[in-house]
Amino acid sequence: MKPPAAVGSYMVKRLHRRAMAIERWAGNAIESINATVQIKKEGSMKGLVRVFAAAMLLAMVIAPSVGGRAMASKLAMPTAKTVTVELQDFKFVPATVNANVGDIVTFVNKGATAHTATAGDGSWDSGNLDVNATFNHTFTTAGSFIVYCKYHGSAQGSGMFGTVVVAQGAPAATATSPAAQPTATTAGAAPTATTATAAPTATAAMAVTPTAMMGTTPTAGGFMTGAADSVTADDQPAGSSITVKAVHANENGWITVHANTADNKPGAQLGHTAVKEGDNFNVVVQLSPVPAAGDKVWPMLHIDAGVIGTYEFPGPDAPVIINGNIIMKQITLTGAAPTGGNTGTPLPNTGNSAADLWLVVAMLGLLLIASGAFVLRRRNA
Repeated sequence: MKPPAAVGSYMVKRLHRRAMAIERWAGNAIESINATVQIKKEGSMKGLVRVFAAAMLLAMVIAPSVGGRAMASKLAMPTAKTVTVELQDFKFVPATVNANVGDIVTFVNKGATAHTATAGDGSWDSGNLDVNATFNHTFTTAGSFIVYCKYHGSAQGSGMFGTVVVAQGAPAATATSPAAQPTATTAGAAPTATTATAAPTATAAMAVTPTAMMGTTPTAGGFMTGAADSVTADDQPAGSSITVKAVHANENGWITVHANTADNKPGAQLGHTAVKEGDNFNVVVQLSPVPAAGDKVWPMLHIDAGVIGTYEFPGPDAPVIINGNIIMKQITLTGAAPTGGNTGTPLPNTGNSAADLWLVVAMLGLLLIASGAFVLRRRNA
């Protein structure tokens, strides 16, 4: 059985030969028409009949010629297909897709927070994709290409990323037949197609809790990865604020404090404050509502990806995730620190103890008795 490409080439050659034969027949028909026109001029009824017959013959031979050439053109023209990749929290689905040169890959954000579709070699970037937004890219070079989310993955193929395998093979021979999936991969070369961003759809209201959005089950003590981004915090007394000892961020962002859920995960937001790129020390975050003594909270590093300087989460200011780990630290709030009074060393004795009082009363009593005795002696004298 011949492959689709060979069948298409054979059909094109066959139709070309047929078109050449039809052109020769058309030339003969035109000569016949010229002859019959001459007879018409002579007024012969038989000549008129021959003119009509020649015209019918010409129509019959020209129509297949035109249709055949159109069909040949259709067979020879490649048909691109569209491959869809979903950006979920926090992965590409499917993780690997196959396409042919000239095919379009559509990236659609089906997650609960913003993502990007960014070429691993930096040749193209979708920019910020809100929920349900889409981005199209046409691959014009065969190869294997890494595409990653610059918020939650890396160009080296870690965290949130996917792979597009592009084959050189031609698409299917007809518009109605799907192209065969390529199985061979070629050494990757950077794609050169100009990107075109489709207008994003309206951002959907986020009806998910931060806990559902995280998608990662942390362990007590938090995630402290080997990446430069980090959060360091210690247990401290409960109050209207906490102090995060140190934050290192690769770009300007936010420290957000999340409450702890019953299943020991980050939950509702209690407060946030901005952090600058680089090192930040003793970062104070105001909390509302104020957690109780004994509660656990999660200081967590977020990016600043939407309107710069405006906190937008849920939204584009998503948590920083390195190699699948959220950059955060769980701490415990201990008993509240004293707010007034002195509970330290007792004050020195000022003489107002109960024993001293009784001594004074006794002395007064003795004085009264002595006074009474003196009065009685004066009267008796």
